[in-house]
Amino acid sequence: MGGAYDEVAALAEYLGVPVACTYLHNDSFPANHPNSVGNLGYQGHKSAMNAMHEADVVIALGSRLSVFGTLPQYNFDYFPKNAKIIQVDIDQRRLGLSKKVDCLVHGDCKQAAASMLTRL
Repeated sequence: MGGAYDEVAALAEYLGVPVACTYLHNDSFPANHPNSVGNLGYQGHKSAMNAMHEADVVIALGSRLSVFGTLPQYNFDYFPKNAKIIQVDIDQRRLGLSKKVDCLVHGDCKQAAASMLTRL
C-alpha cells in the first residue's frame, strides 16, 4: 500500500539480500525482480523460508509479522531464532505485537527504506 517498490528494491540491491513477501501480500514486491524469493508462510515458497531461516538480520518493512507469515510450514520452523529483527510499520499498535523485535520503527516503509539506504 505504501508504493515502496523502488525504495525496497534499491535497498535490497545495495545490500545484496533476498526479498520475501508475506502471506496474501505477494504483490508487495515484484516477483520478477532478481532479489525476489517468493512469499513466506501459509503455502509459501521454500526458497523464501530458507532465506529467512538463514538470515542474521530481518528487515520487516510494513509487516505485522503475523502468524500467517511466520508459523512453520512444510514441517520447517523457518523463522530465525538468533537474527536481529527490525520491524517498520505505519501502525504503531502492530510493532512488536507478535514477535520479539530488536528495533521498532514507527513510520512509512517507503520513507524508512529510503532513509536506511541513504544512511548505509
